[in-house]
Amino acid sequence: MLNGKFSGSCWSDFANSTIRTSSFFGTGFHLLYGLWYHTSLITGIFKENEWPKVTKLRCDELTNISDYSMSGATFISHDHLDLNSDVVSDLKTAGATIFCWTVRSQSQDIEARKVADSVTFENYLPDGL
Repeated sequence: MLNGKFSGSCWSDFANSTIRTSSFFGTGFHLLYGLWYHTSLITGIFKENEWPKVTKLRCDELTNISDYSMSGATFISHDHLDLNSDVVSDLKTAGATIFCWTVRSQSQDIEARKVADSVTFENYLPDGL
């Protein structure tokens, strides 16, 4: 990772790594603000044809967010186009906080907030901002 950006190859290698988390997770101490931040997973649908270096089994595990409990995550940031999946619903019911990415219009925002507690937006400002 360099300046918050992953290359496709790096993502694939990371997804298959021994850490074996759903794409990315992190927890730690924020040096600037002196605050602990929570563990999270960036999640979505992982299609084998879009991730050629990742096995089908691992793509399925990532799509099913099977590492949520093991990672100690307290929330996910999920693809806004897949918020109605059973696995997201199950996590929300179990008390997980649900964020989503990346909303680009008011209609997407309205739809996403039916499930998500908060949204990541791009090239769009929600009402009130």
